[in-house]
Amino acid sequence: MTSWASYAGARIVSGSVLIPLYGAMTADVHFADVTAVPSVASTLTVGDLIMAGTAVRTAGFAGARSARLVGGAGGWRRDVLARAYDVGVTVSMVLGDAATEVGELVAVTTDRSLGQWVREPGPASRVLAMLAGSSWWINAAGVTQVGTPRSALPITSPFVVMSRDGASGLVQIATDTFADWMPGRTFVAPTISTPLTVKMVRHHFDREGIARTEVLT
Repeated sequence: MTSWASYAGARIVSGSVLIPLYGAMTADVHFADVTAVPSVASTLTVGDLIMAGTAVRTAGFAGARSARLVGGAGGWRRDVLARAYDVGVTVSMVLGDAATEVGELVAVTTDRSLGQWVREPGPASRVLAMLAGSSWWINAAGVTQVGTPRSALPITSPFVVMSRDGASGLVQIATDTFADWMPGRTFVAPTISTPLTVKMVRHHFDREGIARTEVLT
């Protein structure tokens, strides 16, 4: 059994965790029992990988429970009301207001003035998309990063390349250090001489405690 995986203290027996280059982490997990899972931000743990997330969908069936988790507080899907801003408003001010209203945290690395700006009512994610484009991501602490580059440090912890598909760019990795495998980081191996950059990573783990990591390069 996969006793090293949990969310909000509830033991996870199987699932997968997807970490994209841009956007939010998502995880589909199965718990050991049907006990209710909180819908407030908590902590997902898979081995040494620790990420802030929120259960946005969960259901019990046949004495067990499964859930979809997303990085952060799950607030960007919530609606915000219309709001008008005067001259001099900045991206960080508008995104900061939206984030506060839906329970998220946001950090804007490079700010800019918007002049006058009017926020239409609707999903907070629309405000995020308008001002950050597609280049936002949520870090392990649950903070939405706008304009912040990901770490490009090489991965030096032990791992083994199990397979590589040149057509799809998928590389299957065996590792015990899940936290090192993040988008933006690079790796080489005896069978891969040219450094590859991680664009997306998915960790799978089953009820027998067997884990595998798929990396899109």
